[in-house]
Amino acid sequence: MKVHNLQSVFFRADESNKEYTNDCEKLENWRNCFIKIKNAWDKVGVDYIFHKSIGQFPYMSDNLDILVRAENFEKAGRILRDIGYVDLRNVQEPHKKFYRKFAGGECWAPIHLHERVCWAVPYENIEHLWKHYVVSEKDEVVHYPCREDAILINTAHCFLEDHLIKIRDLLTIRKSIGKNKINWNYIIKTADEMHWLFALYTGFLIFDYLYMKLFKEYLIPYKIIREAKEHVNNKRWIRKTLERKIFVDKPKMPFKIPHLWTRRHSSLRVLNDPAFGKRFKRYLQIFEHLLDGFIHLKLGIKTHPKMFVAISGLDGSGKTKHSEALQNAFKTCEINPVYIWSRAGSLPITRFVLKFVKYFKSGKYIKIENSLIKEESYLPKNQLTIKLWRMINTIDLILYYFFRFNIPLILGKVVIADRYICDSIIDLEFVGKSNNFDRILYKVLKILTPTPNILFLLDLNPDIILVRGCDEAKVELVNRRKYYKMIMSKTNTIIIDNSNPFDEVSGRILNFTLTKFFAKYPEKYNGYRLVSLKYK
Repeated sequence: MKVHNLQSVFFRADESNKEYTNDCEKLENWRNCFIKIKNAWDKVGVDYIFHKSIGQFPYMSDNLDILVRAENFEKAGRILRDIGYVDLRNVQEPHKKFYRKFAGGECWAPIHLHERVCWAVPYENIEHLWKHYVVSEKDEVVHYPCREDAILINTAHCFLEDHLIKIRDLLTIRKSIGKNKINWNYIIKTADEMHWLFALYTGFLIFDYLYMKLFKEYLIPYKIIREAKEHVNNKRWIRKTLERKIFVDKPKMPFKIPHLWTRRHSSLRVLNDPAFGKRFKRYLQIFEHLLDGFIHLKLGIKTHPKMFVAISGLDGSGKTKHSEALQNAFKTCEINPVYIWSRAGSLPITRFVLKFVKYFKSGKYIKIENSLIKEESYLPKNQLTIKLWRMINTIDLILYYFFRFNIPLILGKVVIADRYICDSIIDLEFVGKSNNFDRILYKVLKILTPTPNILFLLDLNPDIILVRGCDEAKVELVNRRKYYKMIMSKTNTIIIDNSNPFDEVSGRILNFTLTKFFAKYPEKYNGYRLVSLKYK
């Protein structure tokens, strides 16, 4: 089959069309999202550069890498937070901040905000970068580096940060070089002044070799490649690795570069630069970064602060849906929360007692389902059995909450409770048609169980709940709603009006919770120095 026929088959395939459609949707969503950010930044004079772009809107990455001037860094971040973004402080790097916005089903582009183009340390001429950046003629939203700065940035990123070269990276360098004249003297001079010329030359040799193998033509001008070879030939540790592990007959893409080898390149960048202090401090800085990477990346020890979030409310008010949204938000932030649902009357000891009683009443074993616990035939009828019901359930709750909530919190986990103490107390009082929330049993329960860091009450009109399909009578929902307001008035509860659209309510819950959670993280860096190994 001829090449053009293969291309025709490829582009007509359903999988190709689906991926193309997804790409177009992502581009449109992210671009529209950024336009809202840009409009807010424009009002206060914040300029920006998509420093990894070479002219197109950079939607193909996992996030939008955006450079702003150092004097505007805090201002730009504050505007992102005002829009609803959260500063994810478990992704701290020198002179960078990572922001996400969570708003239900709405797609908001993650923002990686930079005040320097650096990976542990800078690799750019920041003054030249700002002086010579370009506004795209095809899309005025796109501000991108001049071709010389683009070559420097993309070489450092692929080689020293990602340790991986993809075909797209080769094509990016190819397009950056183009057919017009490149100021190679500026590129080499900048790398030399920034103390990473050896790494630049090594990267050029790798790019040129891979491009030749794939496309049967040279990528980098012969003069530059000759200089690069002369340079690395004086460094045996570079030359030997190139010969043995890089210059292979049939390279597989994406092409992986030995990790420790690239780390040696980036470490020499720091070691050779007196701007980072005396030689001992430079060695210490290198050791700190290597240790941090070893602990959190190689060993996979990703510690984080503990947090306990509880969501209460009437049945049908949306607790489970919002709890699941909160779980997903934490998982997106690479935090695995512990989710716990509980209801008084449905816990192990109470269920055993109910089965025991039903066995003696009927003479045979009867299975008790969670959904049946609330049926009248299972509930106590007189004052004595009501008191026993409260006592058994309280003991059950104390033990259940201790093992299911306390232990994960002791281990430093994030715990999300779908229903908690207030819901259980209301259930118990509702059985006895009373509203005494100050019983000694309940005080003991509160003392012996953990207090949530954040407690949400989802408030919703009973009429809306009934429309959603709740099987409780309206009068019961009205009374329960009164109970919630009575008991929650004595707690530090955040009352959420859940009659608003889900995305709006979810966005408020997620933004508030995640902001409180990430505020627990200490500053990881002071300038380029690592000052805290406590969390990832």
